[in-house]
Amino acid sequence: MKRSENIGVWKLVCAYAKAGSLKAASDAMELDPAAASRLISELETELGVALIDRSRKPAVPTEALTAILPYARRIVKAERSILSLTRDRQRTPVSGRVIRVSVPSNMSRSSFLDPVARFAEKHDGLRVEFVSGAGMEWLKTGEVDLAILSYRPEESDLLALPLKKNVPLILATSHYLELHGTPETPEDLKRHTLIMQSRSDIHTDRPEYLYKGDSAFYIGDMKHVIYGDGVTRRTALAMSRGIALDIDCALVPTELASGIFVPVLPGWHRKPWDNHICVLRRNADDRLLRELMSVIRKSFYTHLVDSWKYWYRHFGFPIEDVRF
Repeated sequence: MKRSENIGVWKLVCAYAKAGSLKAASDAMELDPAAASRLISELETELGVALIDRSRKPAVPTEALTAILPYARRIVKAERSILSLTRDRQRTPVSGRVIRVSVPSNMSRSSFLDPVARFAEKHDGLRVEFVSGAGMEWLKTGEVDLAILSYRPEESDLLALPLKKNVPLILATSHYLELHGTPETPEDLKRHTLIMQSRSDIHTDRPEYLYKGDSAFYIGDMKHVIYGDGVTRRTALAMSRGIALDIDCALVPTELASGIFVPVLPGWHRKPWDNHICVLRRNADDRLLRELMSVIRKSFYTHLVDSWKYWYRHFGFPIEDVRF
């Protein structure tokens, strides 16, 4: 098959035009960057024109790509319309089934609510419910069917598929900093109240360190700490009760953009969340569960394309300081 006959390559072209970089486009489509580059190169060879000007840093779309783009979008839109039509005709009746999904209390749901709603509509009689922070325990007891965890579980009876990693900023309100001063070094945190994720909220031990590049700072001996779930931490932060170490930036974009919440100790961070979506292996062949896992994974890679990097760039923090 010619590359021009492959719908995937036109999706990649559209994703590149939207994202502005081939790396971001490949992430959005869950493609290896090298494979994405090869697809574009093969399409360029077939068409006889360059689509990306690689002589410029960063690379930019060529006039040929700009001219082709409206037609590429029509191809992609037509494919979506065909799939939508056939899905409507093949709605799967699922009499009264409920699928329950545990989501960390600190995680934004904005990326996957709509895709999951469309998934449920596709299957007549199916209801999908989200549970906050139930995690591993409820998954193993069968009280939830799927669990999104902020770490990679080691249990052999689980199938764990990776999602996007996330790096929280260290945040405070401008009001808190006016009252208590801005910490200049991690050592200064000893004079402040910290707002941290409780052990019960993550169901695993998390290193009690802050990291920046090759440096690490121990925070396990801090005397003034507010521990809590995602709602508690966000509330304490908004009330100017301390400096928060474990807030998902996707939960507070308005506050970050407006300056209500401000980052402190640039480049320092807790261990990144290594997000995974999990199912018990004995249920891994369940078609609906696997399909829902795929829907959620795709929404992560499509809508959460390294969102933490956006805020690092926004505030001028060096991304290379992040330790994974």
